[in-house]
Amino acid sequence: MTVEKARETLWAFLAEATKFEIRCVRVTHGKAVRLDGKRPMIKSHVNTWLRQHAQVLGFTSCQARHGGAGAVYVMLKRTMMEGRDE
Repeated sequence: MTVEKARETLWAFLAEATKFEIRCVRVTHGKAVRLDGKRPMIKSHVNTWLRQHAQVLGFTSCQARHGGAGAVYVMLKRTMMEGRDE
């Protein structure tokens, strides 16, 4: 996946989670080693993008059984569905 496509996909995923009031999601970005030996491209971008997203409260690497360093748990802000009183 290109960096641009990865960002679009992440933003759409977070928007859908917010729409359905899902508070915690897992994003699998992988941790593939690049051929040039540099840091994984998508992984480092996901870190930056999540810090910029208005709905993200925080995130952390997953447990090994959920992807380890190749995935993150993301906690999203609470949203109020239309018609609910709280």
